[in-house]
Amino acid sequence: MSNEMYDILKRIALVWMPMLAAVIIGIGEIWGIPCLAPVGATITLIDAALGTALEKLSKDYLEKEE
Repeated sequence: MSNEMYDILKRIALVWMPMLAAVIIGIGEIWGIPCLAPVGATITLIDAALGTALEKLSKDYLEKEE
């Protein structure tokens, strides 16, 4: 994976996905839309998996550099 792709995925995992989940859950609460809470939770779970994968890639890269 290129550094540029890693940086893009990292920004998505650290900024955009949590923001999207918060907005979706917030809108669901404000408007009383029950199906949005599971959608927000799903986004959060996918974000956690992406963060874990990126951490593994980072560790592998650093070990390879040593």
